[in-house]
Amino acid sequence: MSRHTVDVSGQRHAVQVYRYAVNLWIADGKVLGQQLRTIGRTAKKAVRAWQNAALQKRCPPSPLSVGSRRSEQL
Repeated sequence: MSRHTVDVSGQRHAVQVYRYAVNLWIADGKVLGQQLRTIGRTAKKAVRAWQNAALQKRCPPSPLSVGSRRSEQL
């Protein structure tokens, strides 16, 4: 297991990365007090997936920016 430091919106988070199978890595850490776990084919991809998921958790897209049909009709 290795430890990585990931920057999410200016805040640093400690993420543990470990190999689960031959081509499967897991990144595990806390963001906003909740556990977040992602997978990737490499350790680097697992960490990048964790960072992207943490960004989505911190700044979720607004309902109107997702492309709802209602916003198109207005």
